Amino acid sequence: MMDRMTFESFQNYSITGARSQSQKMNLLTKEENHLFQYLKISEKQLEQEKIPQMYMDGCLKRGLKPKTDIRCRQEHSKC
Repeated sequence: MMDRMTFESFQNYSITGARSQSQKMNLLTKEENHLFQYLKISEKQLEQEKIPQMYMDGCLKRGLKPKTDIRCRQEHSKC
């Protein structure tokens, strides 16, 4: 779940860390690669283990596509 909506919804769990040495991840989608490059430049990392299980379950049920409903982002940003 390396997409911008997930990152923005849970950016309060992001930390500043060492930059990744990888230049490009060949198996990422175009959207995932854009976010990867942004995180790499900004030296941010999302601590995904802190994302609520309910959000993860929902993404898995939808085939790993983030819910685009703004209400969902608002609900989960408080977690």
